[in-house]
Amino acid sequence: SISPQTEIRDALVLKVGSAAISRYAVQKNVTRFRAADKTASEPSGDVVRKWFQRYLARQLMIAEALKQGYGRRVEVLQIVEAMARQTLVQSELTPVAPTDIELRTAFEKVPTPIGHSKPSFEELRPTLQRTLLQTQKAALVSAQRDQALQAAGLAISLEVAEKVIHRLDAKPADAKKIPVEQLAPFGEEIVATYRNDEEMVKFTVEAWRQRFNQLFARTRPTDTKQLEKCIQDMVVTEYACRNARRRGIDREPQFIHDRRNFLYYQALDLFEREKLLPLVELTPMETET
Repeated sequence: SISPQTEIRDALVLKVGSAAISRYAVQKNVTRFRAADKTASEPSGDVVRKWFQRYLARQLMIAEALKQGYGRRVEVLQIVEAMARQTLVQSELTPVAPTDIELRTAFEKVPTPIGHSKPSFEELRPTLQRTLLQTQKAALVSAQRDQALQAAGLAISLEVAEKVIHRLDAKPADAKKIPVEQLAPFGEEIVATYRNDEEMVKFTVEAWRQRFNQLFARTRPTDTKQLEKCIQDMVVTEYACRNARRRGIDREPQFIHDRRNFLYYQALDLFEREKLLPLVELTPMETET
């Protein structure tokens, strides 16, 4: 077993081209492989060997993708950065496992089903633990949002926001990303202002568009309320990421490993879609449903 915080220089076990594979990455994939195996018995040596051969083959493909520059592609780096921001935000929202006293207090509040006996404390323990963790997580999210927005002093221009929504409605696009020309007529207008530590940020429409297009998961706003929430979410994310970086989360080996491995697989995904899929020819029989 390897601690996620093991030094990177001590954790590398395999290097394929420019792809560096760590013990942490291998162990994480082994854990996923074992979790996906629905049989209760330990997988045989032959099964593990075949899995590792497939895993190694993917590393060879990743190395080729990196060699061809897919790890430096803008679309890959954007989605990696979006995931990194999401990870930093989540690092600020780690709930503490409830104590036995808290679990028993919650158990006492569980009503007895009509016509049935109440399940025992041990039977309900997993459910109680999940519920208390979810409640605590929701409270952390709410507190983080309140702190971030209070610190930012966010002010949104309703006039400019209405222009953005009107333009988005007037020219709906098939893609979720917003093309630069769609908001170009007033791209330099300020849609919001907020404090970033001691600096006052003037958030232009174009800056919002770029940030929106970089979101890991995004839904186009259809009214000013949704646009306002979208901007608030961006400010909260920026605040949380700043706090996480101050705590050094982005310098921890686990974060660096996970970010690098995510980049590898995003590069591989784009490489497969652009280079390999066009080479696949399906026969009529293969396309039948």
